[in-house]
Amino acid sequence: MTSVRLLLPQGDTRRWHLALRDRLEMAGTRVTLARAPGAPQPLALRLCDELERLIYGARGSGLCEGVDAPFVESEVESDAILIDLTGAETPAKHAIAPLYDGAPRRCGARRRLARGTNAARRVGARD
Repeated sequence: MTSVRLLLPQGDTRRWHLALRDRLEMAGTRVTLARAPGAPQPLALRLCDELERLIYGARGSGLCEGVDAPFVESEVESDAILIDLTGAETPAKHAIAPLYDGAPRRCGARRRLARGTNAARRVGARD
């Protein structure tokens, strides 16, 4: 059975992080969670998210909503695939991390979307 360890940003857990965990578990993957310092979301993006919620009334239902999700960190399995979702400038060592236009932060994706183009998404690994 495959084992995955999701590295989540401290103090910035999003609903999509938990949905990813749930979907991986439904597919038969053993999933453990851990937290690490990550890049804070820029104030301008937080304000845009809040404005969108106010206009469209989508409060509490979106996958990008922050959640207060307490969880107990569990033992790391030696064969676990580490996926760094913190958005830190430098992903954790030996981790797989999503990249947006070659950068690990969500800002790259949103900047490109603001220009009217799709963000090029890739996965990178740091040795």
